[in-house]
Parts: sequence; structure tokens; C-alpha cells
Amino acid sequence: MSRPPPKGACPHGDGVFFRVWAPGKREVEVVIEDPEHRVIHLGKSPDGMFSGFVPGLGAGALYRYRLDGQGPFPDPASRFQPQGIHGPSEVMEPARFSWTTSCTPAPTPPREPLRGPSRDNQREKAASIRMRRRAASGDARFIASAIPLQFMRQEWG
Repeated sequence: MSRPPPKGACPHGDGVFFRVWAPGKREVEVVIEDPEHRVIHLGKSPDGMFSGFVPGLGAGALYRYRLDGQGPFPDPASRFQPQGIHGPSEVMEPARFSWTTSCTPAPTPPREPLRGPSRDNQREKAASIRMRRRAASGDARFIASAIPLQFMRQEWG
């Protein structure tokens, strides 16, 4: 079973394969802006995917999509936007990209995990309220029996 090609612009051999999901659109075109201006019509599949191969194009080419004559719009699956999010997308070859940052170590976790409102916390609060009411009435035997032994070991060693 082969995997479908990724969305966006993917250099392949002597050209670039374009793939974009645009359900509900009748027509999608790739507007190549650089190195030369041209418009390429993409074929539509029943699932709303539009795709096509543009020979003679490679990494560094600038492009946008036109949807039903509207636009042009940047590629939502673009790997590089050299002129910002509203500018044209650039075809990029991920295998040839030279990464400029080094790996940074993962942040150290906090010493004690943060406690959110869990069921155990709610039970502890309810037990605390019940014990305070009994203590106010002077029933010390109830308080001693209500405190779990393991709780006392944790708190007092």
C-alpha cells in the first residue's frame, strides 16, 4: 500500500508535484510567479484534492493558488513563505535544507507535579470539611479514625 503524496509543493525528478485540498471548489490553478509567470490548471479528484505536475520547475520557484478565479492565495501547506504569510510560497526541497539551529535540551520538569482539581482532591476537601465539623463538636475519636494511616505517614514520617 503506497502512501499518498504530501500536500503542498514537492519537487520530484525534473519538476514539482502540487497537491492542495479545496473541497467545494470547481477549479484550482497554480500561479507560478518566479522564475517565469505562468498559470497551471490542477486536476480534481472526488475527495476534493487538486493535484498536478509541473515539469521544468524546481526548488526556489515562487507560486500561489487561484481558487475558482479568486486570489491568488499562498499555499496552506507551504514549507516556506519568504515574503511573509500573505506573500507567495516557495518550493523547497526539505532534504537539501541546511538547518542553522542546534538542538536544545528539553526543559526540566518541575520538581513536584502540578495538582489540578481531581477526584482525589475533591474527596480530601470533603473529608476535611467533615472533620472540621466533628472537631467543632468535640468528637476527637472520629477525627483520629477518619485520617487514613498512609496520610499520617506521608505528613509526619
